[in-house]
Amino acid sequence: MMALLKEQIVKEGKEFGYYFKQVTGGLTQISSMAVNSFNVYPLEVYRVYSDNRERELVRGVDLIGTPLSMFSNILRAGGAI
Repeated sequence: MMALLKEQIVKEGKEFGYYFKQVTGGLTQISSMAVNSFNVYPLEVYRVYSDNRERELVRGVDLIGTPLSMFSNILRAGGAI
């Protein structure tokens, strides 16, 4: 999984990407007066670099957005590695 992420980072010409190792539940706020807002709470997130630098633990990450926009940016997902 980490090799695929590094390949994608290089392909896109980015310096780094994020690896979400563990995510807990989230919530969706629905209102007729506002856009749906979807929140997910990652428990363990790493910044993975395109070069051979060691990955770094990232703290304080929240995923917030509309469900369609947020999930359309996820390239791969899976179970336990």
